[in-house]
Formats: sequence, structure tokens, C-alpha cells
Amino acid sequence: MKTIRLSERLKAAAQFVSPGQAVADVGTDHAYIPIWLAQTGVTKRIIASDINKGPLENARRTAALYGAEGIDFRLCEGLSGIRQEEAEAVIIAGMGGETIASIIGASGWDWRGKTLILQPMTKQAELIYSLYESGFSVAEERFAQEKDEIYRIIKAVWRPSEPPRKAFVYGGFEHGAYAEKQKERLFAAIRGLGAAQTPDEAKISEYRAVLEDMEDAYRKRNI
Repeated sequence: MKTIRLSERLKAAAQFVSPGQAVADVGTDHAYIPIWLAQTGVTKRIIASDINKGPLENARRTAALYGAEGIDFRLCEGLSGIRQEEAEAVIIAGMGGETIASIIGASGWDWRGKTLILQPMTKQAELIYSLYESGFSVAEERFAQEKDEIYRIIKAVWRPSEPPRKAFVYGGFEHGAYAEKQKERLFAAIRGLGAAQTPDEAKISEYRAVLEDMEDAYRKRNI
């Protein structure tokens, strides 16, 4: 049997799954994570869902190619075709942060005792704020580098609390390469906004405040 190899990004997400957890991989595409979970024996209770027939058929073919059995394939939008009692962990990887937040919000699930494993491609900070507003907290995070891009993978649980300071929302809880990349993006955004015909002063001030908080937070962490 061929053994599947995950990208660093997907592997980081898959490794957040606890042994034996019932998992739903939303927007599974080629079902790489479900296949890896099945092959490695992490869990045998796996749902792979997608909103489109084409990707779901690709997922079925890929699973057959790798001899991964027992994966339950579902054609549905978000979590609409999955009952909350069927999944203890929900993986949503490779989507924009706003889309991920909308899928979670539209589910109507009782999230107590469940785990969210999220890998947003964009709007990471906005997603984190949305999670805290909805009663979740970030329990753990990992970073995966592929070529020049660094991806943030979030494990969140239902635990109502106040959101962390701006520095950690935007740059991560530990100062590292991801935080430095985020600083570069914020500086670039400020330059772009400032060069506009009508500069967005409110947004510029917001980003400057984030940068100042990042400098303060990470300096204190390194003392």
C-alpha cells in the first residue's frame, strides 16, 4: 500500500488530532488529511466533506489509490450534512478566515467538549477575534513553513474568555518567523494605505497600534 505524505501545513493540522477522536475534515478536497489519519491509525472515525461533487470524487479516488478504507464521504456545505454527535474534532484547512468563521457560526452546534483545528489562508487575526467572540479560546498553535510562506495552524476549544492582546492575535503567542512576517505585512499595509488618494487614517492607526504592541509584548517575552 502506498503511504501518503502530507505537506508541512497539512501535517501540522493532522497532528492536532488526538488518538481515537471522531474527525470531520470540512472542505476535504483530495482527502489528504483523512487518508493520513486512516493510514497512520490515529483514528478510524473520519468524515471527509466537500461542497462540490468534483473535489469529493477526487477525494474518493485518492483514498482508493492509497488503500484508505472507512472514510465517510459527504457532499454538503460546511457542517450542514454532519451531525454534531458525529465529530469530536473538526478540521477546516486551506480556506480564508472569514469563510472558516462563517462555517463555524452557521453550524448551530453545541461546541462544548469539541476541538477546532483551523488553518486559515487569510484573515488570521479576524478569525481569532471571531473565535473569542463566539466563546472559543486558542488552546495551542503551530507554524509550518513551505517555501517562503509560513502558515499558522490553530487548535481552539470552547472556553469563553477575553481575547489575548493584539500582538498575540496578529503575530502568534511566541515570537518567531511568523511574527516577523506579520510585521512586514503590517508595515506594507501602512505604506499602501498612506499612499492612497484618501488615506484610511483609522486603519493606519490600528495597524500602528498592533505593531507597537508586538514590539512591547515580544520584548518582554525575551527579557
